Amino acid sequence: LLPGALCMDVDGMVLEAAETMASAQMASLSTLAPDGSIDARMVYPAELDNSSSPKISFINFATTNKSRKYAEVLANPAATMLYYDKGGKGQVILKGKIEICNASEATKGWNDVWLPFYPDGPKTSFYALLRLIPTRLEFSSDRFGVDEGVHRKDWRPLTLVRQPDGPWTYLAPPQAEIVYS
Repeated sequence: LLPGALCMDVDGMVLEAAETMASAQMASLSTLAPDGSIDARMVYPAELDNSSSPKISFINFATTNKSRKYAEVLANPAATMLYYDKGGKGQVILKGKIEICNASEATKGWNDVWLPFYPDGPKTSFYALLRLIPTRLEFSSDRFGVDEGVHRKDWRPLTLVRQPDGPWTYLAPPQAEIVYS
């Protein structure tokens, strides 16, 4: 373990990751294309709400039910979402599965910032709400002094894992991978 890993404040790390996500505002979403390649596009996720933050238990974002992303999620719900906070020199990578929300959840999860794309709000016929349920969180940030990767041969950032609906836990790197300088 890295120095201090045994007393790591996982809840504090999750809170700092949530603050980094808020600073970034937008995120890149990657999904598996039908030809086996990876498709990536920018999305504008809803802000984390009080029931999710700082737990980062889910991330909602809008799409059209006619989009490639919607079709790709139907075929394979595995996805990666990357937030990059240029000002804080930080990133949060979330890996997990995407759920397609039902009509009631889509109405409840509506965010007015999406109005330019969905003229009738949540009643727009092609509006769909997708929800990423992350099970892996990778985090680095100059703003918060989080840079575990610099001590690793593979440069993997600080990594937290969870079961859906479970708490985040620290995933320590294998001892052989740690490099001290």
